[in-house]
Amino acid sequence: MSTILQPSKCKNPYVHGHCRFVIVGLASCSFPSWDTLYGCCFVIYYALVKLGNPPTDFKVLIDTGSDLLWIPCVSCTRCNYKIFNGARSAQVEWDKKTNYDVVYPDQSGTGGFYVSDRFTFDEFHGRTVTSNSSSVIFGCSTHESNFPTERQFDGILGLGPGKVSVLSQLASQGMTPKVLSMCLGPYTQPGASVGFLVFGEAIAPNMVYTPLIPHQPHYNIRLESIAVNGQVLPIDSAVFSIPKKRHGLNGLGTYMDSGTSLAFLPPIAYDIFINSIIMIMSVQNVKYYNSSGMLCFSSSAINLPSINFNFAGGSSMDLKPVDYLLPDRINMNGWCIGIVKSKGNTVLGELVLKNKIIVYDQIRQRIGWATADCKHKGITSKPNPNGGQLNLTSAMKVTGSFEPYGLSKAKNHISYYSLHLYIVTL
Repeated sequence: MSTILQPSKCKNPYVHGHCRFVIVGLASCSFPSWDTLYGCCFVIYYALVKLGNPPTDFKVLIDTGSDLLWIPCVSCTRCNYKIFNGARSAQVEWDKKTNYDVVYPDQSGTGGFYVSDRFTFDEFHGRTVTSNSSSVIFGCSTHESNFPTERQFDGILGLGPGKVSVLSQLASQGMTPKVLSMCLGPYTQPGASVGFLVFGEAIAPNMVYTPLIPHQPHYNIRLESIAVNGQVLPIDSAVFSIPKKRHGLNGLGTYMDSGTSLAFLPPIAYDIFINSIIMIMSVQNVKYYNSSGMLCFSSSAINLPSINFNFAGGSSMDLKPVDYLLPDRINMNGWCIGIVKSKGNTVLGELVLKNKIIVYDQIRQRIGWATADCKHKGITSKPNPNGGQLNLTSAMKVTGSFEPYGLSKAKNHISYYSLHLYIVTL
């Protein structure tokens, strides 16, 4: 079991594989956070954060499944990435008496102590963007282990609902509402800017919402049914719920997690779901095969079905093939369904969240989404009487086939895509 060690504050050991209690982190639950068991691609979305005074840029993974923001510090061993040197910062405050250790489900891990320093960000005032900063607490890692050798990020930015996430800290200071909005753009040229990350509420046409389940360590929601080509599957909705008696990491219910690459369904739901896909494909005489736990097809010239995740409140997340297919890197001609079997949780990862504006609204206790063109071409906003809201000019529908991903099919390749971070003031 993975943990963040701080017994006096850490009360829930079953949060994304570790105790959730400080700012921001990486992710998964009971499946590999780096998708090492799967032959498919691995995609990472990251943002640049500025820490220290004067500020230094760090690339951090965007993860709504945990709370700890951590980066390697100057004393870090086995850290071959950009490091935080507090000796060069004018306002740093150290807390070397309080340690943390994070071990992720794939046995990668990090640990260190906590530090407080300036966090610099771009801030919206109506149509004007200015620079501002505030003091936040984050993790200063002194050791790391078992992260990918081709890793191109420095640390992890956890954006979960915990009190000590960066979002929660800034909200408690009255600087921004406790609302997070993001748009994960399409897989194009790795390293490209393909979306945005906003501390504040993005307002866009055709937004739909579902209630958050209160007092949970993740962004938990109620999934009521799954439909394939409009036909609701015979799955008891109880399999998607948080059980009355949790079983470690496998009793977390349904939640959205930008730090997980794929989507996961509990065994009973997955079997019914995947059999419905096979039945549709068999009518077309399409050959299918299993590759590292995924259902795959040897051709892209097929008629794949639409999928609908139906949530409490009448909202639906509609997925076309472009939203759930991935190239198979074992069979170079294959395409795989990136919805796989978990040990009990239902997790909606970045694969199904991309090409959508997602709003994690802790004020109104809801999550909203709308299909959108997430390619970052600059965000414009209109003056809004409700502070902390960002009016987007449009939410264009994304169309096209599922083949032009722009992803390398080289085995074990990791593609990185950047998002710009904005903060909307109250």
